[in-house]
Amino acid sequence: MNKLLNNPFFNAIKNIQSILDADQKRRSLIMIGLLFVNALFDVFGIATILPLVNAALDPESVQTAWYLKIPYDFIGVEDHITFMFILSVIIFFVFVIKNLVSIFIFYIQAKFSFNISQRLSQNMFKHYYEQGFLYISNTESGKKNYDVITIPYYFSVSYLLETLLLATEILVLLIIFIAILFTNPSALIILLLVIFPVFLGVYLLTKNKTKAIGDQRNNLYPMATSALFDSFNAYVDVKLANKENYFYDNFRFVQREINDLDARQQGIYGKIHQRINDVVLGLALMGIFAFAYIFRESSSEVFALLTVFGLAAYRFLPSVNRIMGSALTLKNISYVINELKPIADKNFAEFKNVEKLKIKEKIRFDNVNYHYPGSDVTILKDLSMEIKVGETVGIIGSSGSGKTTFLNLFLRLLKETSGNIKVDGIPINEVNNASFQKTIGYVQQSVYIKNGTLKENVAFGEYDHEVDELRLNKAIKDAMLKDFVNNHSAGVMMPLGENGVMLSGGQRQRIGIARALYKDAEILLFDEATSALDPETEKAIVATIYNLTKLNKTIVIVAHRVTTLEMCDRIYDLKDGSVNGIYTYEQVINKVQNLVN
Repeated sequence: MNKLLNNPFFNAIKNIQSILDADQKRRSLIMIGLLFVNALFDVFGIATILPLVNAALDPESVQTAWYLKIPYDFIGVEDHITFMFILSVIIFFVFVIKNLVSIFIFYIQAKFSFNISQRLSQNMFKHYYEQGFLYISNTESGKKNYDVITIPYYFSVSYLLETLLLATEILVLLIIFIAILFTNPSALIILLLVIFPVFLGVYLLTKNKTKAIGDQRNNLYPMATSALFDSFNAYVDVKLANKENYFYDNFRFVQREINDLDARQQGIYGKIHQRINDVVLGLALMGIFAFAYIFRESSSEVFALLTVFGLAAYRFLPSVNRIMGSALTLKNISYVINELKPIADKNFAEFKNVEKLKIKEKIRFDNVNYHYPGSDVTILKDLSMEIKVGETVGIIGSSGSGKTTFLNLFLRLLKETSGNIKVDGIPINEVNNASFQKTIGYVQQSVYIKNGTLKENVAFGEYDHEVDELRLNKAIKDAMLKDFVNNHSAGVMMPLGENGVMLSGGQRQRIGIARALYKDAEILLFDEATSALDPETEKAIVATIYNLTKLNKTIVIVAHRVTTLEMCDRIYDLKDGSVNGIYTYEQVINKVQNLVN
């Protein structure tokens, strides 16, 4: 029994059920009902042709066959040809209605399928956010794009819809089988003996090849996307180093491999079953006349057999072809099931707005230790420090001292291995994590600039109708961006270009500061905010930060250049993941001068 159920169709059904959520499973029952309706209309369309053929071949059957006599008497014509014409008109409209119904059902199925694609994309997006900072940072951009957009689309279009099509065609064939069995068993025997061995042989020949091609493509496609992202994101470095050929070759090589796989799948393995219809028909004709020769059937009986076979083959062969095509497609993209397993039948929580945590007195790192997953190297070792509300604190240290890890723990992007980070004596944990993050305004060395207007970048993550114009203008003023805005004809609606291509380094930093101020962050965290700036721009940014100290903000400045730290109440010196000393600005300057001398 297990072997009988181990086929592409039943495997696809099980796989789809493992991916869908409860609501989608309920809706899939409606799709199954529509499949049955579609199959009935398909078979009914074929069945209407047979009376017309019988009436044409045997005019007497109009009076003897009940399925002809009833409509003949109802129409009330005396002429046989006129009756056949009217019958052909009826059949024409039956075909029109059948196909309209089929198109409507296909539309409902497609809408259902693409709705699933959308929900899977949304769940994959949430999955990435749920996995956290390290997971997102360590996953290539091409892979993230592939997982969130492409894989759900492939599942919807090439897996789910193909399974629905396969189910429809299987149902149609079963009904045709039953009908032929009662109409002309000999035709059914010929169909089974001729068509199934040929198509089964082709399927067995191609299934492993087409699956291997799908698996290879699944590995290569994210690589092609990543190669493309790298070449565009590093455009300036590529041009300056004259390395266009290197990045072009990387992209071209992967793309060529993908195209070669697609050519083999679409040109060979995906087409073999479509090119053997005439072979099957030839074999069937041989079978029919061999049957007539062996059993010495009369010409009329052979003709009747040919008629039934011809009508059956008219719908039978396309169905078998579509079944073959769907089965091979399911094999080719079976990898999507493994890619979707992390979100299979999983309920993701909605993103919620949280209340900002109130900080009354201080933030304390209390014997904090951290090592990255899978590593035995401890980056922070019993780190302890205290930052009081309204203070400006500096963090210095050589490369590898633990400054970046300290920042990521402060931002709650990483969770300490041991020890605690406390706010007013209360540890920061999963319950209040997001509330604490809402208090922080983070100004990075290279501030992220969205491809949009200055207004969109300052009021980051808010729709235009949500923006508080008074708060926006105040943030721009306090970040010393007012002159920059006033000197542009579009004002706050000025476009900033892809990743701020139209901005200077100082303007980029001030936009980051304005973003933090618009957020009304209680803590301003600067990460090497002036390290990439020229001395003149650095002075201007330092003046901006000094202006911020008057706003009663808690400010933490991580810096290489000690000249950035003049306004600090105290400066922590990190070494090997621990606090090596606590100094005033004058003490740090004297220490630097002594090292130089």
